[in-house]
Amino acid sequence: MSSKQKRPLNLPFAHLFKIAAGVFLTFAISISLIFAHDVLTQCDYFKVAEIKIEGAKKLSDDIILAQAGVGRERNILSASLPMTRARLIMHPWIAEAEVVREIPSGLVIKVTEHKPVAVLDLGRLFIINEFGDIFKEADASDLDAMPIVKGLEYSDLNVEGESRSETLDAVMAVLKLSRTPGNTMAGRFSVEEINVDREIGLTLHSNGPVKTVRIGFDDYAAKYRKLKDVFCYMDKQSELKTIDSIDLVRADRIVMRPGNTSAPAGLKKEV
Repeated sequence: MSSKQKRPLNLPFAHLFKIAAGVFLTFAISISLIFAHDVLTQCDYFKVAEIKIEGAKKLSDDIILAQAGVGRERNILSASLPMTRARLIMHPWIAEAEVVREIPSGLVIKVTEHKPVAVLDLGRLFIINEFGDIFKEADASDLDAMPIVKGLEYSDLNVEGESRSETLDAVMAVLKLSRTPGNTMAGRFSVEEINVDREIGLTLHSNGPVKTVRIGFDDYAAKYRKLKDVFCYMDKQSELKTIDSIDLVRADRIVMRPGNTSAPAGLKKEV
């Protein structure tokens, strides 16, 4: 029989052979990759020798490491960076986090903490940050460190996709001014409470020489400058040690009620 008369190769069999070979090769590569992964993630060469923590002020390194769930004996290649970051931002004080490997044995954890500015009284006490967002419920230690804001409602709070209420805007503007260097009048006017009245505006309370300041709803920077003028006036009046209240609601006047026990009852002074 001539070569031209030979029977052709069984094509279905050849096709099945190629598929089997491909499956075997894929299986072999997978096993090799799994083996390599196990070797790398268990190798002492990649064991964490140094963990750097950056950006933390409120939280200790031990608290951050416990929240991250990474230890100094762990292999850095076995740590899931996305999962570690997710665990970190679940902590109420951590606003943002980043985790970076430094081959062969380093890990860097970068955190951005919330900056607390006030305690918000909504029946329950919460802490708000510099953007007016609630980030945790307040505890007893927070009450002495920050001013308390009263009179806001849940409807005033920040809602994603919606503009912030004008009332909350007013509170945040005054909180920012009160933290500006120089606006504590050399430590003599530290805001301890802000009361919100939707008709008359904001009223500030302090334990300093000036107890209460009605500041209204606008021109806050100008009214703080007037408050500084009041302290200058007090420095020149030796008999004027304390002031119970100052009304700065109107832009064209300052109304003061002295707090001295020697002052005549019902005395008001308009400047």
